Amino acid sequence: MVSRVRRIAGTRKVGHTGTLDPDATGLLPITIGKCTKLAKYLILDDKEYLFGMELGAATDTDDSSGEVIERAPWDGVEVEAMHAALEAFRGEIMQRPPKYSALKIDGRRAYDLARAGVEFEIPERPVRVDELELTEIDLPLAKGRMACGSGTYVRSLVRDLGEALGTRAHTVSIRRTRVGRYMIGESVTLDALESGEVSLDSVLLAPAQMLRALASWTADAHAVSEFSFGRRVFAPGLEAALGDHVAVVDEAGSLVAVAVVEEVGEIIKLKPSRVMI
Repeated sequence: MVSRVRRIAGTRKVGHTGTLDPDATGLLPITIGKCTKLAKYLILDDKEYLFGMELGAATDTDDSSGEVIERAPWDGVEVEAMHAALEAFRGEIMQRPPKYSALKIDGRRAYDLARAGVEFEIPERPVRVDELELTEIDLPLAKGRMACGSGTYVRSLVRDLGEALGTRAHTVSIRRTRVGRYMIGESVTLDALESGEVSLDSVLLAPAQMLRALASWTADAHAVSEFSFGRRVFAPGLEAALGDHVAVVDEAGSLVAVAVVEEVGEIIKLKPSRVMI
């Protein structure tokens, strides 16, 4: 993805904000040029997925690209039971990531170990599922939607849901529709960019828009000048907590800097973290 965007943009300064499973589709925010330096300030913890699942079989990858390792009857599963079983998977839960994942085990990627036939176990870890629903059921197939925190695997959830229903299950499709405050409806396909159907400039977000999840404060000309020299600035009217990052914009709405709240009192004091002018 990054190499293709580099060719389109004509620059090597391209970065991505997270990976997708090889068989998954959907949203992947990309940073370009000087905005690659702003990636660490993005708030991307919350994600949303649409998924398809199939009951009756478990695979070694927990999705349809893998080999079937176990089959189990599914015809005794009732639709009402499927909806009821979801409750145990909402909120803070423990989850075991798939063996075919990018997690590192003793310094090696789990998928490399799995492909090499190495026996290993990935321990369970806490994850967060904010919303989970089945939107369509036509057994043995079903479709659903999940909103969750970073590190939550759709494949693992479907695998565990199948076991909870007394059968086995794997995903047949995964599509990421939201990352933080970014929605798939505002995205563009790489094919459209490469063909010239859509110009890159027409879909790029301005730096201030890129940081829309942060608190924002408008600086006057004097404050802008102070930030340009890397000086600390008092920010009247700003409401934020100690340690928060703030997008500082000028009166035209252009990003001046990303600053961190250094002092909280009658007036908040900001310390520049990344100056963009």
